[in-house]
Amino acid sequence: MRFRAAVIGCGFIGAGGVVPESGIQSHAAAWTHHPGATLVGLADVDAVRLADAAQRWGAPRFQSVDELLDATAPEIVSVSTPDGTHAAVLDRVLDAPSVRAVLMEKPLALDLNDARRLVRKANDRGVVLAVNYVRRFAPSHRELRRWLAGGPLGPIELVRGTYTGGLKHNGTHWIDLVRFLVGEIAEVRGFGPVEPATTDSTIDLAVDFVSGARGMLHGLRVSPYSLFELDLAGPGGRVRIVDGGQRVEVFTPAPSQRFPGFQELVRTAGPSGGLGDLLLHAATDVIDALGTGREPAGTGADAVAALEWATAGIEDAVRRDANAAVAR
Repeated sequence: MRFRAAVIGCGFIGAGGVVPESGIQSHAAAWTHHPGATLVGLADVDAVRLADAAQRWGAPRFQSVDELLDATAPEIVSVSTPDGTHAAVLDRVLDAPSVRAVLMEKPLALDLNDARRLVRKANDRGVVLAVNYVRRFAPSHRELRRWLAGGPLGPIELVRGTYTGGLKHNGTHWIDLVRFLVGEIAEVRGFGPVEPATTDSTIDLAVDFVSGARGMLHGLRVSPYSLFELDLAGPGGRVRIVDGGQRVEVFTPAPSQRFPGFQELVRTAGPSGGLGDLLLHAATDVIDALGTGREPAGTGADAVAALEWATAGIEDAVRRDANAAVAR
């Protein structure tokens, strides 16, 4: 069986070409190459971008969501529009009677109440709602999760990370990943300036986990480049996820060659990294979820949880700044 798939939003993630270094990294590429899907339409408000995408993938083009849904009756829809449009576009897509699954770019919405409402709406309609926190779909990170569950680090004590590009936009990638690898979060505290009149900010986040682990996420506010890293440490060693997830480095204690009687961390074998063909893995997971009735690897509920903690951190940072202003 081949599912009819459509893509709304034709930027790089929505409809970019196959990348020699990393393979299939766009929704249109995934639905074109997956044997279980047929790309039946593309939509974007930018006519030039839309034309380029339609030519690249040989799919019909539409400049409105309504036209796309009415003309193509897709069963699967990818939404890869700008963050501020996610809620409105998903709301409309969930009204389409043909739609059985949606693969959303993150964040699910910028407003937490919108996100919760949309998850309920998808559940009520019986639509599979997957959110593209990409590392949940990556075989490398799924293997790392299995490896960590075996306890090689012992109880994880320290969790550290860095990111760029807004706590809701890119920071929720980190929040979702630590929930995936470390476990549930118990509390967050936000630090740093929150830009006035914006729906997102790049701030620092202190994180306490239910397990007792302690974490800190640092945001680089002014950056011409992308940065995303995660560092996990426990009595059994340390794991570093670097290069945005392309490399996983494992270190374990060993007798020091420089300081006799002491232990130090040395590089050792462990799970490898890599984020090749990410969108193809996500498409495969969505199609399998449709066929088996299971939940996708990254659910709407997971996306709501990440947004809840990001929102709580931003609100705490605002309160902290307000209290500091009063104290001055």
